Parts: sequence; structure tokens; C-alpha cells
Amino acid sequence: MPRKPLEDEGKQDNDDPAQATIEGRGADEEEADELGDDPLEVDVKEERPLSAELEVTKQTNPNVKNKESASLPNEEIMNALQGVREDVGQICEMTSEEDKIVEAYSIAMLNLMRPLARAIPVDPSVLPRDLGEVERANVMPNGSLIVLHADGLMTSMVLGDRANRNVLIDVVRDVMPKINKMVAERKAELERRMGLLTSVTKELQGISDALASAVE
Repeated sequence: MPRKPLEDEGKQDNDDPAQATIEGRGADEEEADELGDDPLEVDVKEERPLSAELEVTKQTNPNVKNKESASLPNEEIMNALQGVREDVGQICEMTSEEDKIVEAYSIAMLNLMRPLARAIPVDPSVLPRDLGEVERANVMPNGSLIVLHADGLMTSMVLGDRANRNVLIDVVRDVMPKINKMVAERKAELERRMGLLTSVTKELQGISDALASAVE
């Protein structure tokens, strides 16, 4: 019977079960080296920071995200309400101060207008449009505004009332230059009268003195 080639014998030697067992053990040992000293040890994932975990939870769990988004607006609402409360307190204080200023203004205007004029005309164009078509308007010493409308209707409003404060500002801006002009005119008129009276008085004194001497 002919002899098998050496190459076939080598294949048979490689198919030896004992050799396969040895090779298998070598592979297992290499795998155990990769796992570490403890073959039962499991590869643990690297721990993430707590903030990263929370971020992942927010992205994957909509309920957590909704709860946090609901809590943040509540805090913002409370902060906004606190700011509104402070503003309201300041508004109350400023309103009270404004009432005192308007009252003092009314008294000053009354004392100023009495010797100057019974009424001061107001330009109708400065008045708000909701008053209608205004033909003439005059501010009175008592602080009221008399308005004559184009249809002949005459109305009156108290400028010191809170509802008319904006109209008061418009009237003040229009009236103040006129008051300055009136005061300047009154001053010039007094100077002319005083100059005339001074001259006449001196002449009369001279005449009276001369007449008294003549009579004596």
C-alpha cells in the first residue's frame, strides 16, 4: 500500500484533539488576560457627572423636563409679582406727592392770576382731540378750564382732578409763556405809571409849595 505524503501527515497531526485543547486553552488565557485578573469582572462604563446624567434624563424623560419647566416659570412669576408690588407702592407714593404738588400749584395760580387777568386764553390745538372741536378755551384763576365747542356747547373741567392731569400739563405748557408775557407787560405798565406819577407829583409839590408861599 502506498505511503501518504508528508503534507497529509502534517494535517493529521494538526487535527490531534490534544493539540486543539492546548490551543483552545491558550485562547481562553488570552481572553482572561484582556478581562483582567478576575474573569468574572464586568467592564463598567465610565461614570458620568451628575449634571450630565440629569441632562440625559431631561432629554429622554419628558416628564422630568416638563416638571422643571413648570417650576421655573412659577419662580419667574413670583419674582415678577414682587416687582409689580414694589412698583405699585411707588405709584401710590408718587400719586400722593402729585396731589400735593397740584394743590400747591392751584393756590399759586389763583394768587398769580387775580391781579393779572380774570382768564387766560388757551390755544385749542394743544387740547386733546377727545374734547371734540374746540373753538375757544380759557383757564380760570380757580384752576378750571372753560371750553367753548364749535357747536356752541360750553363745558368746564377741573384741571386739578386726577383724570385731567394730562390736560393740566398741556395747559401749563401753553399758558406759562403767556403768564410771563403778562407779568412783563404789567411790570412795564407799572413803570410807566410810576414814572408819570413821580414826575407829576414833583411838579405838584413844587406848585403847591409856591402857592403856599404866595398866599402867606
